[in-house]
Amino acid sequence: MLIEYIDGRKQHYSIKDVFLPGDKRAREQFIGQIVNAKDGLLKEYVDSGNIDKMLNTITAEISSFNGIKMQATLNRMVVKLIEAEAKPVEIENLPAKAKQVLSLFEGKKGKSLEYALKMKNIYTQIEGINAYANTLPEREKKVIKQLVTALKRDVDQFVCQNSKHFPSKESYQKFKLTIKARLHSHDDLMSGHTSWPDIIINLLLSVITLGKLICSKARTGRASLFFDKTEDQKEIEAPVDLALENLGTFLAG
Repeated sequence: MLIEYIDGRKQHYSIKDVFLPGDKRAREQFIGQIVNAKDGLLKEYVDSGNIDKMLNTITAEISSFNGIKMQATLNRMVVKLIEAEAKPVEIENLPAKAKQVLSLFEGKKGKSLEYALKMKNIYTQIEGINAYANTLPEREKKVIKQLVTALKRDVDQFVCQNSKHFPSKESYQKFKLTIKARLHSHDDLMSGHTSWPDIIINLLLSVITLGKLICSKARTGRASLFFDKTEDQKEIEAPVDLALENLGTFLAG
């Protein structure tokens, strides 16, 4: 995947790389850090079976590279790694089971009701992406329809994996990483559609606000989205608030 990216870049950006050799060098060094057959992160992952170092390195560096093609390629790699590592429990009629779980949460009121409503809003945003896909040319339509199917499966699995308890921060972080990587894995294909960022940002915002609820519950034992926060809680939620601010700025710009 990354080698194909390098080969494609040589064909399309050879002149640019002459004038910006530092950018080319940084990209190739980073990719080499991953795919080097002797001591690259991919080899380390294959040898050890531990995905964390490779996944953390890629996700930490994605935004440092300008260019949709590089970022989309890295996000596709993140998706592949997460899928390779995932061991979801096979559940018969997964969508119906997830719906049943949310109905149970919804009937409990309080933080459980808030959680159920936020999860339902995430499903609503995914349906919005599905409706948008119907307006696209056939190639993009097919890809985004496949994306919608994968997103629904991710959400169904998250709901069912947390069917008997409120999701932990760790469970949420993995869920957020998966959704974010999937949404940005086709940015190169969708770069010609100026409405695409506006379409996916609603889902990202829904996932982030879910995180605010889960983080507040983890610190206080109860859901407190905006008021009565301890200093420790404010510190934990600061990255989420910053992400919301950055997304809002992007949407306004």
